Amino acid sequence: QQFELRGMKTAAVVYEDSGNYFFEGVGERAIQIVEESNLMSLTGKAQVKISGVEADWAALNRSIEAAVASKTDVLVVALRSPVWLKVMPLLWEAQSRHVFKATWAVNVPWGENCAGAGVDCAHVVGASQIATEQINVYKDSLIGMTFPELQKSSFWPENSDLTAWTVVASGHNVYFYDICSAVSVFVQAIQRVWRFRQLPESNTGEFLRDATSYEDLRLFMREGTLIGDTFGG
Repeated sequence: QQFELRGMKTAAVVYEDSGNYFFEGVGERAIQIVEESNLMSLTGKAQVKISGVEADWAALNRSIEAAVASKTDVLVVALRSPVWLKVMPLLWEAQSRHVFKATWAVNVPWGENCAGAGVDCAHVVGASQIATEQINVYKDSLIGMTFPELQKSSFWPENSDLTAWTVVASGHNVYFYDICSAVSVFVQAIQRVWRFRQLPESNTGEFLRDATSYEDLRLFMREGTLIGDTFGG
C-alpha cells in the first residue's frame, strides 16, 4: 500500500511453498493486497518449493527472471533466509536489464544485517512484528501488566520453566508472548461484543456454543476494529 501511494504500478510476489504458514501467509496476503488495489496490478506470483534449507533452485531462478523480464516496479519476497541469500546475487546480475524501484523482503530486520545479506541489502525494505524492548512496555488491558511482569507475578505457574518460553535471538531474550496475547484479544473481544448484552450467570462459556453468538464474535474480530491492548500492542 505504501508503494501504491508512491506511484508504483506493478508488483511481483515470490514466496514459499513449504507448509510454513508465516512465509506462505505473507506471500498470499501481498498478492491479495495488489489484486484488490485500484492502482496497482500483479505481473507475477510464484511459489518456490522448499524443504529445510533446500529449495527448487531452478524454480527460484525462473521466478526472479520472470519478474525482471516483466520490468515490474516492486518485487516482494517471502522466503526463509538461506533461500533469500540466493536471491541477492540474482538481483545484482540482472541490474543491466532491470532494477526494481523497490524490493520488499521479510528478512530485512532479521539478525541486524538482513539475515546475513549485509550491505547488499542496503536498499531493500521490510518489516517485522514487535518484540524484545516493546514487550517490556506494552501492558495488557485485562491484567494491567507487561509480559515480564506477568512472569514474575503470582499469576504465573510456580513450576513454570521460563526458558521454555524464551528464545535467544541476536543476544536478546525474546519472549513467546503471542499465545497469551491471543487469549487476551479473544477475551477482550467478548467484552466488547457483549458489553450491552446479558451473559448467563451459570455455565458462562456456554453462550459461545450458540452459532449466532459465535458468529457475532468472529465477525467482530475480523472487521478491523480496535479490540484492546495486549503484550503485543
